[in-house]
Amino acid sequence: MTLLGIDIIPGVTRTARIRLILHAIPATIVTADAIKEPPRRAEGFDIVIIDPPSSARTGTTQGWLKVAMTALKPGGRAAVALPAAALRANAAGDSVLRHGHVAAAILLPPLVRHGVRDTQAVAVLTTAHHDRILAVDLSGRLPAGTPAPVAEVAELVNAWLDDPNEADRALGDFTRRTHTHGHVLTNHDVQVGGVVRPTRAPLPTDVKAALVNLQQVLADHPELTGTDKLTYVLDHFAKTHHIPAVG
Repeated sequence: MTLLGIDIIPGVTRTARIRLILHAIPATIVTADAIKEPPRRAEGFDIVIIDPPSSARTGTTQGWLKVAMTALKPGGRAAVALPAAALRANAAGDSVLRHGHVAAAILLPPLVRHGVRDTQAVAVLTTAHHDRILAVDLSGRLPAGTPAPVAEVAELVNAWLDDPNEADRALGDFTRRTHTHGHVLTNHDVQVGGVVRPTRAPLPTDVKAALVNLQQVLADHPELTGTDKLTYVLDHFAKTHHIPAVG
């Protein structure tokens, strides 16, 4: 087994070397810019894992996806952390989507990456063409005290890559057991709207009614001052949850 690690920050690579030595794991750790000096191996790598810098100081999402695909050997698997917005039609990940290289996409829990507020995701790529994509949404609020089902998601993705039909049948049980949302998208879905968007639970009826009533009050009383921002937020929230506009 050959392990290769690359990071542009000397302190990170130094810490990685120490940890690997302490665990008696042989590996080559290189301090370099992986975008400018991508990993090389004649036959490619079986597994590629890329966690780009959250500040995006080095490279772009499209560049990191290219590094992953170039490094993979036929039949290999890559996992790339990236903004969820990149997995949309006409976005940074559009090329890998159109070529069917995205096998699965997982929306990550909020604030999982330090200092990053936008919804993040992990795209699972292979060199093969995939007619369907597994999408799992972990970005919603889980019941108090419930940890994110990381191990279960990993098992589901592996099962999906090994046998999509079998994993498809197990998806419903997985979502019920883990209190998450998961579904399968076709290539047509991808071309129309991209891979993943956060799944929002339906609003309770009384909350919808209260929202509509408040919108109506604001619409009926234009003399109210200082409510422009509130009106904007309410309208945006209503659109997000498909509540008909007032007036």
